[in-house]
Order: sequence, then structure tokens, then C-alpha cells
Amino acid sequence: MSFEGQGGADTINTGDLSAGTLTLAAALGAGDDTVDFEDTGALGAATIVIDGGAGTDTLVLDGTTAAVVDFTITNVERILIEDEDTATDGDVASAEFTFGQLDGTSFEFEAEEFDDITLIVSSDDNGETSTDLSGLTITNIDTIEINGSATVGQTIVGTEGNDVITAGAASAANEVNTITGGAGDDEFVFADSDSLEGMVSSITDYTSNEDQLTMLNAGTFAVAADTTVSDIADDDNSNATVAAIFADANSAVDIDVTDGILTLVGTTADKALANTLAEWIDIAEFVVNDDSDEVLEYIAFEFDGDTYVLESNSSDVTTSIVELTGVTGITAVSDTAAADTILIG
Repeated sequence: MSFEGQGGADTINTGDLSAGTLTLAAALGAGDDTVDFEDTGALGAATIVIDGGAGTDTLVLDGTTAAVVDFTITNVERILIEDEDTATDGDVASAEFTFGQLDGTSFEFEAEEFDDITLIVSSDDNGETSTDLSGLTITNIDTIEINGSATVGQTIVGTEGNDVITAGAASAANEVNTITGGAGDDEFVFADSDSLEGMVSSITDYTSNEDQLTMLNAGTFAVAADTTVSDIADDDNSNATVAAIFADANSAVDIDVTDGILTLVGTTADKALANTLAEWIDIAEFVVNDDSDEVLEYIAFEFDGDTYVLESNSSDVTTSIVELTGVTGITAVSDTAAADTILIG
């Protein structure tokens, strides 16, 4: 089915059209046009191609128009998730798009002020390596879920809103996710093994007291206990791998952990013997994996101008390592937001 605009402010209400395998093409031309899918129902495998033409054009969706397989939108400026003129408040709805549909676009997403609306944007999983959602304008959208690929490393740039970004796992070593949340209080979500040594995901704009890391390990977690390990070059005080790092130290190098933050204590030259990320990870793993507490715990350390967060599960196995690019001066890991604190959710 096709529609062609008449040059004025055209309105297409699809409420009486059959959903499912609908094929709709609309070229609306000049004027402030509206295409309203609010009452159509689930579109599923529909093929929708809309060219709004000139003017300020609006697409109206409700939650049942989600996850359209083939939805191509050009020259449309405004997307409403449920009609903003609806009289009732408290409606719950979501709309789903793919990276390919929204990458680099400048749509204005809006919803009713008192509704509970979720915008979901997911990887096409067709090998795309980046998506940029920073051009979207967000008004009254309560939750923005951004879901990366499970098969390839990606560069993801979020929206101006409060994003929940699940980057997914890179498929091979040295194939990593680079994530920028953008403005807003963002949540960065990692499942077991999504980000590990050799394919560490990085968050380029983590902001303490605003953003949050969420690791999808079940159970109550703890921050690595305050501790001091003296003279870690001595095998009796550490382990062979860690001791070997400091074998050439001229004096004792100690480990200090305070509020979940790992630092080294010693001379500048001796501490500098730990000069690779791999070595710092070995030291952090010695602290949280070579103990006997068998609890889910977190530890963080600063290396080469970045901060790294390491998760150890209840079996004392490292399940996540995440880089907070350019973040320095962190003083604590906690489940409570605060300045200079990494918030774990």
C-alpha cells in the first residue's frame, strides 16, 4: 500500500490497516505531516518506508509497533511513543529500533509526561562496528535501553538521556567495546565474560556520582576488604607471579587496599616495576582471587591514566574487567553514589 502527500499537512492513520505482513510506502512531500501507527497493532514482519519530505513531520507509535523488521524512516523529525494528546496518564509502552535505523540520526523522541515509556535500540547483529545516538533529542522518555552485539566489538555512543547500555561481548581477543554514555546518568551493564583481559571494554566518559556499573552476577556483593600485604616480592607474602614482578625491587613494595581501591606502597622506582596492565591485573587478582572468602567482590586500581574495575565471583574467578578511560583520583568502590566513587549496582 502506498501514499503520496498532497503538499499540505497530510495525516495517515493506519488504525484500520492489517498488521503483520503489511507493506506501506509513504512519500509525504511538503507540509507538516503525521503518520499515526498508534492503533494499528503489532507490525511484526511489516515493511514500512516513510519519507516525510519537507516540513516538520511526526511519526506516532505505541508499544505494539515495536521491533519492525524493515522500518526505513527519512525526513521525519519527530517520533512520539504513544500520542501525546491521549487523556490518560500512566500508560506503559516501549518502541524498538535497531542501530542501523537510528545511527547518526537526529530524531526528536517524545512521550506523554506521566507515562512510563521505554526506547529500546539494539544491534542489528549484521557485523556493524559502531553506532552514534548522540544526535537524538529525548523528551519524557523514562528509560533508554541500548543493546550491543554479542558477536563483534563495537563503538557505542549513547543519547542525551539516562541510558542503560549493555555492550555485549566481543567475539575475539583484541576486539573490544568502546562505550560513551553521553549526557545523563548512565548505567553500563556487563554480564560474565563480556569484558575480560585481552578484550577489556572501555567507558570513555564515566562520571562518579552520576553513572553506574552493573554486573549481572547474582547475589550480594562486597568491596575488597581493607588490607595491607607487606613486601610482595616475598613469595611467602604473595604468589610467584606477583613476587616475580618485583624481584628487582631495591626495597619492599607493599599492597594497600582501602575502600576497594588498590595501590602500591614503596619507592617510585620500585612501584614502577609493575608497568603493564597485565601485571596490575595479576596483583588485583592475587588480592581478590587468592583469598578464601568466596564472595562476589570488586576491586579497582589506577594504571597509566585510567581506572580499572575488576569483578571476582564467589568462586574466586575473575568475571569482568572494565576500563574507565581517563578517570583518576577515585577513592572508593561502593553501592552508594558519591564523589570520586565508582558506583556498583
